[in-house]
Amino acid sequence: MTDNYEINWEEKYIHLKKKYKELVNIRVDSVKKDTANLKKKIEEHRKIHEISVRELKQQNNELRTMVEDLESAKKDIETMTKSIIQFREYLIHTDKILEVVLTLPNCSVACIGDKKYRVTVNTNSNEPKVMNLSYLQNGSQTLYYYEMVTDLRNQNLPDHIEFKDLRKFFSEVFHII
Repeated sequence: MTDNYEINWEEKYIHLKKKYKELVNIRVDSVKKDTANLKKKIEEHRKIHEISVRELKQQNNELRTMVEDLESAKKDIETMTKSIIQFREYLIHTDKILEVVLTLPNCSVACIGDKKYRVTVNTNSNEPKVMNLSYLQNGSQTLYYYEMVTDLRNQNLPDHIEFKDLRKFFSEVFHII
């Protein structure tokens, strides 16, 4: 009976050695595959990181350029505003009509001839009122003339009128002084 139950240790050893080699090979192959996959993923992440950094640097440069452009535009606007204020002051002291019209709210003015202006008054109505204003210096007296371009019939004014006080005219007709 001992013969039947006798274990062939040599075969067992060879079999176990073979299985051990298979397991080692499986583990080595698995580690190689995992390493290759990890290297590939690391390289992909590195490339994505480089692209992201490059894009962020480009965006930062664009934003810096925009900020510089805005600061430059702000300085230009400030310079222009100062020039406009100085020019407005000059015009106010130069011309009798501009002296009044440039100080009124909701008014714009355009020169259409020598001592003749087209004045637009934005009132509460839908359409602005447009008139031509001119003046004549007669000695020490200044006479103003207006000619309506838009309809002012609701104001009960003639199409042409001569008057002496421009501020009073705007106050009574348009109620803006």
